[in-house]
Amino acid sequence: MEIIENLNSATFIIDKLQKGIDGKLTVGYDETSGPYISKYLQGFVAKYPDITVDIKKIQVSEEILALDNNEYDIVFMLRDMMPDSPDIDHLEAYDDTLSVISKKGLLAGGGIDFDQLHQQNVVLLSEAISPILYMEILDLFRTYNIIPNIVNRYDDVRSVVTAVSSGIGISILPTSLCRAMFNSQFEIHRIKGIDTTISYIMTWNKAMRNPGTKLFLKEASKVNVEDV
Repeated sequence: MEIIENLNSATFIIDKLQKGIDGKLTVGYDETSGPYISKYLQGFVAKYPDITVDIKKIQVSEEILALDNNEYDIVFMLRDMMPDSPDIDHLEAYDDTLSVISKKGLLAGGGIDFDQLHQQNVVLLSEAISPILYMEILDLFRTYNIIPNIVNRYDDVRSVVTAVSSGIGISILPTSLCRAMFNSQFEIHRIKGIDTTISYIMTWNKAMRNPGTKLFLKEASKVNVEDV
């Protein structure tokens, strides 16, 4: 009798694993795509509480390799970083905009005209950490014929925010990231007169081996991107 019960239990566990009801889901994200991930995980975690969700920050240079090697089931990234590969698929995640952040009281509040940044010291998230974001920011300066006085580049967002809060320079970051890192020592300024929209996606390897990935994508497709 005990043997039969053990067999039934083992069969039940295997069945759950095959259906993805139990197991593990590994989600990767880069330095700039963190703020919205919880919005996509909430429904999934509520529906599948027995699936362990592992969330890890990874370097941009590792994103595609992580997908190719099936180290990560889902990776959030800037849309322009998605490789032209028949093995990788994606789903639109959300749109964000860029904002200027400055030490409190340094710049006038509210929206800001970009040419007001002429002669301001600038600190940026390094190109190695987010090459697309870095390029987008430099393109903004070029649009206004401003040669930015870049005094430092940092490898993490927290260091950028600390530098801005200390008065070392102003910076430009995704608005959602500015809000997530907000403290009373810096201010967020909307950039007026120009479209600074940047788009994020969630990507996965089409040859996914983890059934939990399909369950996550099913729940993610129900999320209203406009509400994220």
